[in-house]
Amino acid sequence: LAQHDYLAAKSRIASAISASTGVTRRVRYQRARLLLLSSRIAGALGEFPAAAASAAAARMIGDADDIKRDAFLHSELLASDSEARCLQSPSPEAAASLEQALNSRLDIVRAGSPVSADVQIQMARCALALGQVARAKDLLAQAERTVDSTKSLGSQYTASLRLVKASIP
Repeated sequence: LAQHDYLAAKSRIASAISASTGVTRRVRYQRARLLLLSSRIAGALGEFPAAAASAAAARMIGDADDIKRDAFLHSELLASDSEARCLQSPSPEAAASLEQALNSRLDIVRAGSPVSADVQIQMARCALALGQVARAKDLLAQAERTVDSTKSLGSQYTASLRLVKASIP
């Protein structure tokens, strides 16, 4: 995904999702994570209905009582679902849900964490979809400061940031 080889990633994730059967907590947790990846890949490919469907399926799994207690996964599910909904059909409600996802994430990690920057990048994509270019630039600047201040980050952070920055008019 970080190398932008979306079609290969899509194929691998689809295979892993098909193989992820069973009802144990561990298998459902794994399936939710795979569906999150599927949603991100579909979003990167511009397949917004598929992104929204995968994110919604992941969120349904995450709403189970035994999985809901994982606050980090819950914030990821909320962010992914909100971003997919915003990209498919931009709305202030989806943007507000992304804000809620960021706040949920900040309850778990420090403000300068790269995982909070990831949500800010998702929020920027949503802001762009809503035509809020100044808001998107502000969110990307915040995310960039976080990414730049953190040493040894993987390309999953810098690649997303570069892609969204490149899409700003």
